[in-house]
Amino acid sequence: MFGVGALICFALLLFLAYLWRSAAVEAARQELFSIRNEMFTFWAETRLPFNNPAYTSLREIMNHSIRYAHVITPSRCWLPYIWYSRLKKSHGFELPDYFSAFLDAVDAVDNKEIASALRKRHANVTNVLGRLYIFGSFSGWATVAVIFSWASVKSIIRGGVRETRILVNNKACADGIRACNLALMAESN
Repeated sequence: MFGVGALICFALLLFLAYLWRSAAVEAARQELFSIRNEMFTFWAETRLPFNNPAYTSLREIMNHSIRYAHVITPSRCWLPYIWYSRLKKSHGFELPDYFSAFLDAVDAVDNKEIASALRKRHANVTNVLGRLYIFGSFSGWATVAVIFSWASVKSIIRGGVRETRILVNNKACADGIRACNLALMAESN
């Protein structure tokens, strides 16, 4: 009877993981839509043309992020990256570099306040995708567990807890966890 109970528990965990992933992807997409709409309003207020490379490149990054949010997991991102790097070395294959195009376009913007606002929106998109990457899948949770376990073991071997404190007190880590918790609380309401 223990085997059937364990099988039922495992099936329930898989179902909950599927629901968690779906909810995380939809929450990330909603946040990306919100950032994109905010950027559209901001850009309309600047009265700059909508075919400006700075605007179009950031909008393209956002559209790709919304469209392919369901693919963003550590396992789905690293394996193609490894494959792509080998293909690039052997055949000179190149993919479009949207990030560099965005940076070049933003550097060409004369108004520094507008350039700063575009960089801020890009950072917001990166933050949303980073949270989805880490907290939106089992492989992301496993990656976090391995990193924290490695840091803990390393600290124990060295005879102190200094490295673990630095890792936990890192502002970026704390901000990411806080933002993820806020998103989850807002989604549950």
